Amino acid sequence: MTIRGKANGWKSLRDEFIDEATDAEQEEIVGEIAEYDETDEPLQDELEEYQEEVNLYNRRFILRATLTSSFQFGNVFASETEWELADSLSFDQHEDGPADLFVAHSESRGTIVVLAVVQQKNAEKTYERLQNLCSYVESEMNSIEKELSVIIDEDKIEGAVAISRIQPENIANEFSEEDNHWPVSVWELVSGNQETISLVEEFDGVDWTGHNPDGELSKLLSDGIEFADTEHLAFDLFYDSHHQRIYQYLPPYLDKVHANDSNKTTFHISREELVEFLQAQQGAIIREKASSRADELINWWDYIGVISKVKDPDGYDDSATVYTLGHRIILTTNQNEKIKKQYQQKAARALIKRSKHEQYLN
Repeated sequence: MTIRGKANGWKSLRDEFIDEATDAEQEEIVGEIAEYDETDEPLQDELEEYQEEVNLYNRRFILRATLTSSFQFGNVFASETEWELADSLSFDQHEDGPADLFVAHSESRGTIVVLAVVQQKNAEKTYERLQNLCSYVESEMNSIEKELSVIIDEDKIEGAVAISRIQPENIANEFSEEDNHWPVSVWELVSGNQETISLVEEFDGVDWTGHNPDGELSKLLSDGIEFADTEHLAFDLFYDSHHQRIYQYLPPYLDKVHANDSNKTTFHISREELVEFLQAQQGAIIREKASSRADELINWWDYIGVISKVKDPDGYDDSATVYTLGHRIILTTNQNEKIKKQYQQKAARALIKRSKHEQYLN
C-alpha cells in the first residue's frame, strides 16, 4: 500500500533529494513553491491534474461500492442471477491499474472473474490495459486462488470497462476484434436520483460489438439494473480510498466519536483512532494493513501540512501519538468546501516539490 496517484514514492524521493542536494540547491529548486498563489500557472496546472486524479479515484471507488454491494448476498446480482460475490482484490501498483478484480461464484456455472477499470478522461489503451490485466490474472491464478480461497476457471476470466459520465463510443474507438484473447464488456454506471448499471452493446459510429457476460447476468445488464432508488451517500469509502477522500471523512467521524468524551479535543486524532477508523471501512481489512495504511497517511498529511503533532494532549495515554486536523473546523457545507480547497492547494504544492525532486535526481 502506498499513497495513491502522483504522490506515489514522494517520501523516498524527498529523502534522497535531501541527501544529494546542497542547502543552496534545495532552496533554489523548491524554495519558490511556497510563494505560489492561485494565479500562478505552475500551481494552476498542478491543481488541474490533481483534481482529475481525485475524480478518477472517486469514480473508481463508487464503482467498486456499486459492484460489491450488487454482488453481495440478497442484493440484485445475487438474488436475480446465479452469481454471488466470493471476494475482490485491488490492483493499485500494476502498471495497467488501478483496477478492481471481482470473483463471483455460481453453484452451477463455476466461478467468473471480472476486472473493472474506470475509464480515464481522454485516456487511450483502455482495451490494451484490460487485456494485460486479464493475462496477469491468468499468470497469477494460483496466488489469487489461495488468497481468496476459490477455484477459478481460466476460461471464465473476462474484463469490464466501467464508465461513468463518459460517452461509450469515446472509449470503443480503440477496441478491436483482432487479437481478442480475453472477452471485454462495457458497463455504464449512471448516478443520480436512481443508480443503474447497464451493459453497452452497440456504439454509435464504431464498428465493435461489446461482449455479453454469461447467463442471466447478461440479460439483467442488457435491461439495465437499478441498484438503488437514491444516490450513493454512505457506501463509498474504503480503507484504501484516495488520501483526500479519507481526510474529508475524518471531521464528522471525530465529531461523532468524541461527542461523549469531554476530555478529548474534537478534532484531535491518535494513530490508534485512525487505525480503528480505517478498519471500520469497507473491505474487511485486517489490522496489519490498516496500521501500515495509517502510517502512510499520517506521514503524507504531516508533510503537506494538513495535520500537526500535539504535545501532551488531554484525554490520551502518555504513549499515544496524537495529531490535530485544525483548531477552527465547523461542520458546515461552506467549511467542508474550504477544507477541501485548502487540502488541494497543499497537496498540489507537495506534488510540484515531488516533481522537482525527481527531476533533480534524474
